[in-house]
Amino acid sequence: MASIVLAVAVSVLVIQMLDRYTNTTKAVMVKETIDPFTRIGSAQVEIAHVPKAVVGDATLTTLEQASGRISRTYVPAGTILTHAHLSVSGEGGLLAANITEQGDPQKRAYPIAIKGIDSLSGYLVKGDKVDIIAAMKLPVGTGGTTEPVSAIIGRSLEIIEIIYGKDSGSIEGVIVSLTPQQAQEVKFAQLSGSLTFALNPYESDIEASRTEPTTSNEFIEKYISRAQKEGLNIENTPLSGEFSMPTEQ
Repeated sequence: MASIVLAVAVSVLVIQMLDRYTNTTKAVMVKETIDPFTRIGSAQVEIAHVPKAVVGDATLTTLEQASGRISRTYVPAGTILTHAHLSVSGEGGLLAANITEQGDPQKRAYPIAIKGIDSLSGYLVKGDKVDIIAAMKLPVGTGGTTEPVSAIIGRSLEIIEIIYGKDSGSIEGVIVSLTPQQAQEVKFAQLSGSLTFALNPYESDIEASRTEPTTSNEFIEKYISRAQKEGLNIENTPLSGEFSMPTEQ
């Protein structure tokens, strides 16, 4: 008797499982892989019949729900599209969606014109984080004298877009995420001198970038006076490149 009851229970369970996975419903499926922060068009999605078991409340079920929306992340072909794959709705374009997704209403998308060696010669990509180093000539006193100063004015800033030249195809600038105060300071540095990027590793120690500005007096004190005190030949001291002092053997 017990075996009969068990057999009936197993049969019911199998029927229920088959019903869940054979009964289908409509859902929006990705036809072509969608990159992050891309406006979704009709050529990239289609209606597919999928098992009800894989459809949840967040699943998109009509093409109208997907058309014109902006993707939040990378979505491979064959993925059933859900609201989690989409950026927040609102007025504006792709860049506005990108900056909105950072979740900080104080952040702004700010363009920085930079190219060549200072932009790491084209090796930057979206998502990289950089320190911004400013080299400026700032006035000293009231006599019109200027003094060179270098300082890290931005730490571990994310690049949210690369700006390429229309004709050359090379990097002409980047767009980074800044607060209004940071944007104001970067603009001042651009007007007063030049900028260079330093690429951060994946796991960056942001505290290492909290440095004091380098001035003429500090530079001389640190690298030349020290050499004189140690009895080194200044002409052979590497005051370029890594700016590292030779050590005693």
